Amino acid sequence: MKKVFTSLFVAFLVINAQAKIVYLNNNLENPKISENLYTNWADAYAAASVGDTIYVVGSNFDYGRITIEKKLTVIGPGYFLEGNTQTQVDKKEAMFNQVTLKEGSDGTLIKGLSINGGYGLDISDQIDDITIENNYCYDITFNFRPQDIYNNISIKKCFIKSNLSMASGYDVVLSNLTLTNNFINGVSIEDGSTGIVSRNLFLGNDLKMGTSSSFEITDNIFLNDNVNSFTIQNLPDASVHNNISLTGAFGDANGNMTAPQSTLFTTDENATTDGQYMLSESSPAKGAGTNGTDIGPFGGPDPYRLSGLPDLPNIYELSTGGFVSGDEMPVQIKIKQ
Repeated sequence: MKKVFTSLFVAFLVINAQAKIVYLNNNLENPKISENLYTNWADAYAAASVGDTIYVVGSNFDYGRITIEKKLTVIGPGYFLEGNTQTQVDKKEAMFNQVTLKEGSDGTLIKGLSINGGYGLDISDQIDDITIENNYCYDITFNFRPQDIYNNISIKKCFIKSNLSMASGYDVVLSNLTLTNNFINGVSIEDGSTGIVSRNLFLGNDLKMGTSSSFEITDNIFLNDNVNSFTIQNLPDASVHNNISLTGAFGDANGNMTAPQSTLFTTDENATTDGQYMLSESSPAKGAGTNGTDIGPFGGPDPYRLSGLPDLPNIYELSTGGFVSGDEMPVQIKIKQ
């Protein structure tokens, strides 16, 4: 059955491919199963040209600390796969200790990885047009020379255990940052930055953006009950609207509100790490966002996906008849997009 699943998985990836595909799978004893299939990052990276895609198969072994210095698309199977139902037949994650993006990686897309080794995602050098989507990250750090500007960084539908921040002493500026539909502990951004912070769930720590920054801050839920951890552009501000906090940090103008945490989320005691923050049917966040949408990461036109599943066909159930007739075996699969 394992061989059948691997073939089907590869087949669906090929169907959805728009460019050259390189496969990375460190579970394999014999890497010579097909062309462009490698068992370590160094070989897969060397085989991928600018603009190519590397699909990373989930594994019991992490893929280590890697550096990307050319435009690539890197896609894994998601995270929290054991906890959520209807994810993948194979529940293993594509785990990395650290991912570092350096000069030359402009335009890179990172999707469906678990970057959980305590180092997280490090965006170094002056690079632009990066998309970080559907990943589990320990943290995300911008780490380059002071006063440099990062343009068009998009971080969406991720579960960020720690913070989005600048390395100590690096007062870099983020221009046109998009931070949407994420779970995140906190954010610390220097003065002069711009962008949109929308439909995130802030689990704690700081929301500090500098009073001279210019952000649209909308449809977020902020769970920290420490009022001193909250610093943004001066309020009231019409661009700061339809947010919920426990402390009244956003005030009560422009659709902002205060609500106790006990009223917001599902009370399902079996809910998963990310599923426990789905809104209850009676939640004050229901329909209270911009244009009547839900507030928080599950709201809006591009909501958070449980377990960070990439928007590819996912085989979440596979069964066989248990017998072989000649060289054929009946297989039943269930697929979720």
